[in-house]
Amino acid sequence: MNQVMKNSNDAMSFVINSLRNILKNPIKRGYGSDVRKFDFSSCDIIPSNYQTHTEQEHSGNALILDALWDLRRRGILRQSTRNDNNISFSSFAYFRYYTFTEVGKEWLLSGDETRFVFGFSSSYASLLQGFKDKLGADYLVWGIEAANCYQFSLYIATCAMSGASGESILRHLHKVKFGEERTCKVFKENNGKNKAIDDLAQGKNDIKNRLQSFNDKLSIWRNDSVHGDVPYMEDFHAYVSLSSLLSMAKYAFDNFERITKNDQI
Repeated sequence: MNQVMKNSNDAMSFVINSLRNILKNPIKRGYGSDVRKFDFSSCDIIPSNYQTHTEQEHSGNALILDALWDLRRRGILRQSTRNDNNISFSSFAYFRYYTFTEVGKEWLLSGDETRFVFGFSSSYASLLQGFKDKLGADYLVWGIEAANCYQFSLYIATCAMSGASGESILRHLHKVKFGEERTCKVFKENNGKNKAIDDLAQGKNDIKNRLQSFNDKLSIWRNDSVHGDVPYMEDFHAYVSLSSLLSMAKYAFDNFERITKNDQI
């Protein structure tokens, strides 16, 4: 079967599905002790039509190997070795050997496709990045960290990072509208975010209500997550935080000119 790898998302989706199949149906090998040293090699993952040497096929190989490396970096896989005196160095360098970590097994077999979307396919990060031309880059740093935390079920951290990203959006809008000096002063005051929202709305109730709604959803769990008492956070709270952040970024992007226009000038 021909498997076309157009981009890293295609490759990661293909690799994840392949790994889940290997976990459910372990590969049986016929060379003794090697079975205990690794779960699979990259040649078990790379489709047969990519195990040749055209430019397109090298590109497909690279995408798959990059995906495997990313999973290793995230703790889903660890690299292993194969004791075989007959294997050449060039083959060893190309056909890497991998073993599933215990966390990786649990994660892959959970079947939670939402995690794959938010994490490994980078879809969430790509969507969030689409707004940076108007919203700056600060919110993006926090937002990507939030998605990475969610990927590994770090729900408290997800809520904290999502809230910080939402605050970065408010700060940027306020700075564009009123300048850095006034923005710094407002955000140092008590209830600074609420005052910033009032400033941005300038009497426009629809803007105030939307920004306030986003801020309320992001702030309540963000505030709980950064205080000393251990908060109760689960998948639902983190998912809503990420969804609210994405909705807030899109609203701010779509209404950027209207929000940042200073009617008092």
